[in-house]
Amino acid sequence: MQDAFVSETGTDAGSWSLIGYKAPGSTDSTEKGETPNFKYAPGEGAPTGGVDVANVTDPTKATTAKKKLSEGSFVGWQAENKGQLNDCRNQVNWTVSVAASTGTTSGTAAYTASVVSGECLSLTPSFPSIGSGTVKSDD
Repeated sequence: MQDAFVSETGTDAGSWSLIGYKAPGSTDSTEKGETPNFKYAPGEGAPTGGVDVANVTDPTKATTAKKKLSEGSFVGWQAENKGQLNDCRNQVNWTVSVAASTGTTSGTAAYTASVVSGECLSLTPSFPSIGSGTVKSDD
């Protein structure tokens, strides 16, 4: 969804509301969600806010709900486990950062998925492959 928005604008990333993404367990438009084991939210510096369709006929012009990729990377998605999972402490442990692509792919976004610790990585070993197009395996 974010790729489609970036492709449309050529320069901007959109908020979850603007691109049509809802967090798992979301019941309202706060751009946050919660399931029995996790909390989901946009990270620090991410664009937030919805579009007031009564006042904005072109969603790409909703300035509070988008961010220029040229302003630097930001955490566009994060997950926090609500309780300890094995040796994985309860905190924000999974993030996906968004930045402008460089080189021949200008006008596109690059994604970097990160896991805070090895204890949490063992629960989701393919998570760091998000955005890379490859799944890493120890096999």
